[in-house]
Amino acid sequence: MAWLPVHPEWSARPCRELDDLHWIAYAVDREKQSAFAAGVAACLGWVRGGRLAPVTERDESPVTRKLATAEMWACAAAATPGVPPPPLEEICAELGVRYWPVLPAGVGWAEGGEVCLRWLLGRQGRPPLPIPERLADGSLPSPEELMEREIAVRPWAFEEPERRLELRRRAEREVRRCRQLVDLITRTKASLASGQRS
Repeated sequence: MAWLPVHPEWSARPCRELDDLHWIAYAVDREKQSAFAAGVAACLGWVRGGRLAPVTERDESPVTRKLATAEMWACAAAATPGVPPPPLEEICAELGVRYWPVLPAGVGWAEGGEVCLRWLLGRQGRPPLPIPERLADGSLPSPEELMEREIAVRPWAFEEPERRLELRRRAEREVRRCRQLVDLITRTKASLASGQRS
């Protein structure tokens, strides 16, 4: 039976961003054997209903904001061995969730889970790995659309021709970066569909 990922209602991020990040984390782990990316993928698999929590293996379902917050602190503890951990039992009691002990996990794996949960909870703006910028319909923006967006926010900053040229180049680089990320997602999906390992 195939797993159908759910979107946690408490997440500060749109479903499309979770999908993109999940595929990119999986691809980076496969291609580079990245413990950090594996931790991100594990975290997303947990909050989306497909696996146990990344460092405690808690199994409550569905994953709530409080459970995600408790796991974020557990990941923080696992990511900093040799440093006194946060008071996890007290944190869980304050959140009203059951305490689960931190299991042995690699630092990179735990860091990936912690950063991913911070992002999902809206505690940090930048995703744990680069994701493509998309329009509401899922398509990629054009350089002109990116330029228009920046000019609308700060029209005075781009009055000089040199500044507009600089903005155009930056927008073209961003669109290329987004296309590369979408290509990575597409290749990874195709590879999995064909049963190959890239």
